Amino acid sequence: MPAAILYDKIRFLEFWVPRFLFRVVWHQDFRIGLYKMQNFKILKHRLKSYFSSVVDADDQTSDAPAKAIEIFAAVSENDLRNGGTQVRFFETGILRLRKAAGFVSVLGALALFPLLVSAQSTPSTTATPDASPSPSPAATPNLSETEIKARQVVESSILFYSNFRGRKGMDQIRKTAVEFGKLEIAGPTGSMMNIEYERRQLRGDSLGSTKIKFDQSLPNIRYSLVYDGGRVFGVSNGTTFDPRSDAVKSFTDREMRSIDALLRYNESDGKIDFARDEKILGVEYYVIKLDSPKSGTVEYFVSKKSFRVMMLDYKEDGVNYRRKFYSYDYAQNMLVPYKTVLWAGDKKIEEQVITTVTFGQDFTDDIFAFGE
Repeated sequence: MPAAILYDKIRFLEFWVPRFLFRVVWHQDFRIGLYKMQNFKILKHRLKSYFSSVVDADDQTSDAPAKAIEIFAAVSENDLRNGGTQVRFFETGILRLRKAAGFVSVLGALALFPLLVSAQSTPSTTATPDASPSPSPAATPNLSETEIKARQVVESSILFYSNFRGRKGMDQIRKTAVEFGKLEIAGPTGSMMNIEYERRQLRGDSLGSTKIKFDQSLPNIRYSLVYDGGRVFGVSNGTTFDPRSDAVKSFTDREMRSIDALLRYNESDGKIDFARDEKILGVEYYVIKLDSPKSGTVEYFVSKKSFRVMMLDYKEDGVNYRRKFYSYDYAQNMLVPYKTVLWAGDKKIEEQVITTVTFGQDFTDDIFAFGE
């Protein structure tokens, strides 16, 4: 294993650990308690004295958080506003710090996993005869340095988009999705049309097997575009039809060239690679290239600061497209961009605004079964 890869993993941990601890500990309860301290110097002195004695005694026990809570509780009411209220705030913060230790261990394993993969794929220099070789397990993919870096970035993004629940948590919460919003899109004549929509999604094992029903209301018509896991068709008044090619293209681009395509690269037979670092208007990005059967080749710009996808680029029929994501917020602990804008060259051709989105509602795949 080249030393450069190990150095890159260490740098990855250096970036991750302090930001994760900041996210966990710097909770509102902990912050309120800190701001409402009337005499923080007394508490600071007591903590400094305690932890200095721990270091001097080379105490390796794990009771430091509990002892810190005792120190907080020992502060007299004259040192705090509102009596012992802030003690509970601090107690919450310290307990969050204790829980963070387990998550940091998981992050470390995640960052060092490529090292284990590479070590397993390194051939042994000692020859051992084997008269009757047994079937070998599936070979571990031999990843390049750029592919390893791409996986680190994308797996980090998955943690943030799932609020540190990972793939399984995201699959459970987002098993179904119901979304309402407004869509402004360029029509056949080039003029912009305003559409109100309702989107229902049934999550599949991969992006290609996910089923989607997109109901849209125009001033004089209401119809649906349905993707049943294999094809796109239209439905109006219970009757199926073949939609216009431009409507199908807009629908498939929005669904298949999306953030989900990147976050689900592994289960959708996608291949990711680190393309380059890029800085745009003072913002630094990791540029990750995704090649997959459904989305083709797409470049994702992942913020180095937040690990959110801020925009994506792709090219089709000689036209350069860029989709930008705005107004991120959490819905049921899932990170969602509530506004999306698509540009073809320097012309805006689509703007989508989500008004409400909910996950986990009960519905079956019968609503996607038109035309069968």
